[in-house]
Amino acid sequence: MNVMRLFWAMAAGCLVGLLCAQSSGIVHHPFLWDREFSQPPNIYIPETAALDSHDVIWVLCRARMGKEGYGKQHLTHAIFRIDQEGQQLSTAELTLPLPTPEWGDTSDYRLAALRDGSMGLVFNKIRWEPRGESYLGAYYTTVDTSGVAAPLQLVGGPGPEYNEILSLTNGNLLLGGNEGALLTFDSGGKLQWKKSFRQPLLVNPDSTNLSDGNVCLSAWSMGNKGAPNQLRVMQLDERGHVLHTADISALRGQVAGGPDGSCAVLYDQAPNINKGEYYLTVLDRSFARPWTVPVPQSYQSGAQFKLVPLAEGYLAQIGNVLAEFSWSGKELWMDVEARDTTETIVTPTKGGFFVVTGGLSMNNGFHVKRAITTRE
Repeated sequence: MNVMRLFWAMAAGCLVGLLCAQSSGIVHHPFLWDREFSQPPNIYIPETAALDSHDVIWVLCRARMGKEGYGKQHLTHAIFRIDQEGQQLSTAELTLPLPTPEWGDTSDYRLAALRDGSMGLVFNKIRWEPRGESYLGAYYTTVDTSGVAAPLQLVGGPGPEYNEILSLTNGNLLLGGNEGALLTFDSGGKLQWKKSFRQPLLVNPDSTNLSDGNVCLSAWSMGNKGAPNQLRVMQLDERGHVLHTADISALRGQVAGGPDGSCAVLYDQAPNINKGEYYLTVLDRSFARPWTVPVPQSYQSGAQFKLVPLAEGYLAQIGNVLAEFSWSGKELWMDVEARDTTETIVTPTKGGFFVVTGGLSMNNGFHVKRAITTRE
């Protein structure tokens, strides 16, 4: 073990000890299995994951594939399908109807489950320019289990970067981007409605379904000088009408649906990304806030974080730290992904969740763990 790896192992151990001391209950790891998925010499880096209507998890990876050696491998995307028992059902290279040179001009791949068992896929087409990139629009397709995609459809016009996709309870898909763009379309790609939130300008949206059929959405609210001002949380009906609005003093936030039409918000109240200050709060059906609790911090600066709805509560992911909370805000358990993890993706499933992790020491592949939900 080299010095750097030893340092991070010690740091993770210290963090576990700190969080164990702070937790009100017994800390444990309710994982059923933990398996590695790799196919050397190919290289797979997980980018996104989603559960289909048959409870199979699809993991979409950026990939280098080919048996001719690293220098001759081609850049592409690949899809792994894994069942609830950890069995790999299929692996396929993603086949998009794009000329090979255009593959490098795409970004922000997102998956969304469809009712027929297939998967919807959305990505941005971009053009590289001397001062950065410009976004040419969001494209939608459906992907079958062999990785073959249907013809592409332009669902979001040029300008915004679209980076949020949600399968709605009515079967439609919600697509959100910066510049205040928000729209829905059906599984065939037909536009249902389109909104633009520019007063104030809302960017970097995150969305979730609520138990009453509405949608909860959080986004940065930009100030007059073009800097993030605060976090805006909105309750929308299925037509995109705003029912309730709340502002939180925070720069970043993630949302998850709870019981009785409530919406939980995981937010970072630190003034910058150098040190996190995370809280979990709940907005009830009327958007009142009955409780707010602090969340264990990740030792990483600028940590990636996500809030996932579970059958019995919420799972907060901050960097490689996972902490589960009951509906009432009680911390139930925590876990730290202590491998050389560079990516952590959490996907809810019936009775628990999957954790997908990627890193440099994983034999050019990634790990998937299946966890059960802790009952209070």
